[in-house]
Amino acid sequence: MEFLNQATKAWNDSTLNKIVQLTEEAHSNKPKLQRWLDEFGENYSKVVVVLSLAIAFLGPFLFKWPFLSTAGKMSGSSSPFFTLP
Repeated sequence: MEFLNQATKAWNDSTLNKIVQLTEEAHSNKPKLQRWLDEFGENYSKVVVVLSLAIAFLGPFLFKWPFLSTAGKMSGSSSPFFTLP
């Protein structure tokens, strides 16, 4: 079975090309504040991830927190985060 397809329009006249052009134009015409907020959001999320990983891995060594153990279980606590069934 053979399937042939012919283009009826050039790329420059296609709807998809118009969508791509409008999207690129919208991105380039963002207000200065919006561009700054986008950049800030990207940098902020990177900093949050790095700090979270640093606390998770360095915290147990620097502050003698329990690391994957129940050594830090609080006695008499009714919280499900500190007790095992």
